[in-house]
Formats: sequence, C-alpha cells, structure tokens
Amino acid sequence: MDVKRTGSFIAEMRKGKNMTQAELAAKLQVTDKAVSRWERGVGYPDITLLEPLAGQLGVTVLDILRGEKTFPDKMTGEETEQTVAETVRLAAGQRRQAVRRVILLAIVMLIGAAMLIWGILWWTSQQSALKIIAGADGPSAVFVAWKVEPMLPVAVSAAGAVLILASLLIYRWRK
Repeated sequence: MDVKRTGSFIAEMRKGKNMTQAELAAKLQVTDKAVSRWERGVGYPDITLLEPLAGQLGVTVLDILRGEKTFPDKMTGEETEQTVAETVRLAAGQRRQAVRRVILLAIVMLIGAAMLIWGILWWTSQQSALKIIAGADGPSAVFVAWKVEPMLPVAVSAAGAVLILASLLIYRWRK
C-alpha cells in the first residue's frame, strides 16, 4: 500500500463525483482536514471509515487500499492476500497509535492533577505558616520564617489546571 497513491486516488474519485473535501468530510463525519491529509498522502483513513468512504466514492475498499481501480477477475489470490495482510498491519498500527495517545493523555492529566493538588496544599500550608510566624516571638521566628513567593503555589495550581484542560481538549479534538 502506497499512501501517496491512495491519497491521489481518493482525490481523483472525489473530484469525479464533483464533491468538495468538506462535503465528503461531512458525509463521513470527519473534518475536511482529515480528508486533506488522506489526499496529500500524509495518512490513511481510519480502518472503520474504509467502507463508508468506498461507498461515497463509488469504488470498492480494495480499490482504496490499492490506490487504483481493480478488476477482481484480473487479481490473483496472492495479490488479494497481500492487500488484506497490509490492511491488517495498518489497522494494528492505528490501534497501537490510539492506545499510546490515550496513555500519554492520561499521564499528562495525572501530572496536571498532581500539580493542582500540590499547589493547593502548598498554598494552604503557606497560609498556616504565616499565622505561626505572626504569633512567634524571639529568635525562634528566624527558624520558622522562610520566604516563598505567594504566587508560586497559585502558579503551580494554575499550570496543573491548564494541563488537565489541554489534555481534555486534545482528547476531544482527536476523537
């Protein structure tokens, strides 16, 4: 399977049906950017979209996978087997990539949650430390007092919240 060949085949078939990328994308419930990526040969359509895509373009799934119109009576069993094997490898790769993406986003969310909680706890401990310092007298106040920027715990909490929100948005966008 050649990604560039498949992409140009999709573009050719789409144009033959007098459809824009946006129209094809709407029918397949994907973005027009996804269709553009396929047609430029940057990536393949998701395996779950092959049948609906073939239906919209008026070709077979095998045509899309091979990047050309095929005539089943002229194909050998070996060619068909090879195309199916490549499709299975492609599907497995897409699945692994999706799992990696979810794991990465989960890790980023956990780091964000940890930063958020740690920042809040740090900020509250600073508030209680300031009360102790205010009531301390004599030389012991020197040992208890330590200077921390009051905005640092707030900044850590805010960064954690931003990480959580960003990972949620990326997860939603990539779906």
